[in-house]
Amino acid sequence: MTQQVLWIDPNQQQSLALRSALSERGIDLCSLPQWSGSATVRWLGQHPDGLVVVNVPITAREEYLEDIFANGLMQPILLRIPATGLHLASQGFKLGATDVIDSDELQADFWIQTLQTHRNDEVAEFLKPAQKSVIFRDPKSKKLLNLSEKVGKAGVTALLTGPTGCGKEVIARVIHASSNRRQGPFIAVNCAALPEHLIEDMLFGHEKGAFTGAAREQAGYFEQAHGGTLFLDEIAELPFHLQAKLLRALQEKRITRLGGDTEIRLDIRVVAATNQALKERIAQGLFREDLYYRLSAFQIRIPSLAERPEDILALAEHFLATTEFQSSAQRLESCAKTKLKTHAWPGNIRELENVIMRAQILSDSDSITADDIEFDELSSSASLFDAAPQSAAPAATSGLSDLVKQSEYAAIMDTIQKASTREEAAKQLGISPRTLRHKLQKLRETEPRLAANA
Repeated sequence: MTQQVLWIDPNQQQSLALRSALSERGIDLCSLPQWSGSATVRWLGQHPDGLVVVNVPITAREEYLEDIFANGLMQPILLRIPATGLHLASQGFKLGATDVIDSDELQADFWIQTLQTHRNDEVAEFLKPAQKSVIFRDPKSKKLLNLSEKVGKAGVTALLTGPTGCGKEVIARVIHASSNRRQGPFIAVNCAALPEHLIEDMLFGHEKGAFTGAAREQAGYFEQAHGGTLFLDEIAELPFHLQAKLLRALQEKRITRLGGDTEIRLDIRVVAATNQALKERIAQGLFREDLYYRLSAFQIRIPSLAERPEDILALAEHFLATTEFQSSAQRLESCAKTKLKTHAWPGNIRELENVIMRAQILSDSDSITADDIEFDELSSSASLFDAAPQSAAPAATSGLSDLVKQSEYAAIMDTIQKASTREEAAKQLGISPRTLRHKLQKLRETEPRLAANA
């Protein structure tokens, strides 16, 4: 497999001299004449398993190094620094350099060994699905990354907590990629999105003939994760009657398919996540206390984006460089940066990505100004349905299906705000608590800002 390397050096003759020798060993060099954060992010978006080599001149200031690591990229970054630049080497390591190498070292054999030593294939493979959010610039984020890697190596069951959109699946993938199970599968399951009547089947599988329509045997998510990691997102939404079966699967490391009588042994590691307070749900009789302690052998709280201010601009620059939306806007003006940094971000990373996409659409130049940054009016505590009079005529462009959904969500949000508990709200609406949770999850996926206060 070809190894991709971004070689940044104003002296192109040196990197070109190495190209032929490295190519023979499966190393493909892409050269840039000078450091560019946006160009590097775009290149890494296309080559997530690549690594970066940057030549740092002896005259460089510390700000130059800080700019290199401003995006909080996880891929290896190797710095070429003159032997007399010890202060630069020290600063580089502090900022997160993978390695510092004498800039006079240009022997092909040395670079072949060095580049192959820092191959990033395994980690990149498991982070690809969450690549957009893999940014750890803020000190809190760096500590979180370090902790996640330690938990991954320890092999214990982990429980991730934090608000919707803060990056729980990203951390779950980091845990998996840091473990000795990294070669195995990573199966992500959103418990809130599973149809209630199919949850047990989807988790544990079924035998042929187990029920009408079961024409063949089917392995569930537990079996699919054998040898790897099973990520159970929104674990609080798992129906109470299935929590006992999940507990047994975790304790015994074995399951039985629907319609079967043979126990299937499992070798899996479970990472669960929730945006709800499980202890409160335990007190309400909605979540098993023994399951909570089984899942939370090690608990990791993921801070909201507002608690990680240094990640805001790094993520914004990252989205700007990697978005699939084609736009000439490729940089943020200082006024736009200030506006982004002072926002509360109730929708966390997902909200930030949407804001950047909208700004690119609104921008009429190659840069984004404060006027291009538009936040959803739902940043306030008022909901969408409170903002418009109930008697207002529907927009002519709204389809009947959209109007029905808006009316349904308006009724749900109004009932939740008036009821003392979710269970009471479900009763008033004439639906089961499970159905209510499922509808709220759908709302979070389509309009996360609308359900932020639900």
